[in-house]
Amino acid sequence: MIGSNPKFGIFANFKLLPNKCRFCNFGVIVDVPIEVNKVFKCGNPRCGKEICRRCNIDWQQHIGIPCDEIETDADEKFRKQAEERLANAVIRYCHKCKAPIIKETGCNKMTCRCGARMCYLCRQPDIDYDHFCRIVLSIIQKIGERIKATPS
Repeated sequence: MIGSNPKFGIFANFKLLPNKCRFCNFGVIVDVPIEVNKVFKCGNPRCGKEICRRCNIDWQQHIGIPCDEIETDADEKFRKQAEERLANAVIRYCHKCKAPIIKETGCNKMTCRCGARMCYLCRQPDIDYDHFCRIVLSIIQKIGERIKATPS
């Protein structure tokens, strides 16, 4: 048996293994070790896809990229969802012209290039600075009331 004879070098660990195309399930017996040729070419004339025998990825997406660096469909989907969530967390859209607005620094009062204003935190449209001062003003008002109520 070739697979157990060390005089065959890289072929020593080689066995005839059935492979099948992940696109059409066409089966083929591969007679070349993966170290010699890691590309599986489907023998189905209607398919003809080429697939990496190590990671089972379409060879056209794989050329020049090591198997462990290939981004799978699941990886890509997860990455895109994460990027979308991150973008949605920081991007606001103008209530008038629908232009995207990103807060980089400063106040939470956002002014769009069309002139529309909105609160970055709660997204309330048409606000002014008093929108942000209500809490502070109510605290100051309560302190003032206590001072007035305190006997001199």
